[in-house]
Amino acid sequence: YNSVMTKGDKVISISKFIDDHVRFYFPDCKSRLVQINRGIDASYFDLDSVSQIRKEKVLSKFSISEKSHVFLLPARITSWKGHMTVLEAAKKILQKNQSLNFVFLFVGNEDGKQTFSKSLIKKIKKLKLEDKIIFCGNISDMPAIYSIADIIISASLEPEAFGRVSAEASAMTKPIISSNHGGSREIIENEMTGWLVEPGNSEELAEKILSVLNLPQAKKDVIGSNARRRVIEKFSLGEMLKKTMLV
Repeated sequence: YNSVMTKGDKVISISKFIDDHVRFYFPDCKSRLVQINRGIDASYFDLDSVSQIRKEKVLSKFSISEKSHVFLLPARITSWKGHMTVLEAAKKILQKNQSLNFVFLFVGNEDGKQTFSKSLIKKIKKLKLEDKIIFCGNISDMPAIYSIADIIISASLEPEAFGRVSAEASAMTKPIISSNHGGSREIIENEMTGWLVEPGNSEELAEKILSVLNLPQAKKDVIGSNARRRVIEKFSLGEMLKKTMLV
């Protein structure tokens, strides 16, 4: 946010995190500030709406075995989204369980030049993770890529204004592990609708991934159901539109 964004007759903040930020840095607009949670389309991000053909198309495109555990990081390829932390966590998972068949999918393009991608590739080679990381680029069918994931990760080192990945994964009833700051803290109730970990802590992230992976499916189903219900109640697109039109 900068001062230009606080000059409207009404100023909408998309999360409590952003609301607090604006109130602190731009106190003159407090009387015009309205918090309306960003919303997502829960009918689009719905596991039941993803056909088997769409799932198989994704698995085939990236040559992913159906026997592999899929860990998904949907994020632009940029330094603050936590890719390096995820690589270190991947190495620790391998050290803790060498027989575990898994792959990490990095979904998203890099902003600007490919300098950070090159540093990631260098790190992957150093950690000997060449067969564990797949760069997918941008994916238009995000519900399908979410649907094949065992666990979805939002590993941002800096706070997210809203936490869109956390909300989308929750709507898909998928296990979501997110950094414990920013907007994701408002979406995820720790160990009730997902899991929160310390930003940049690869050891904690690795342990949490293994812990969630080993949970009984019935437990993961309950958490996923709770997560989707929370998104529909508090972070739905319809609710966001309705509140915006009433401002």
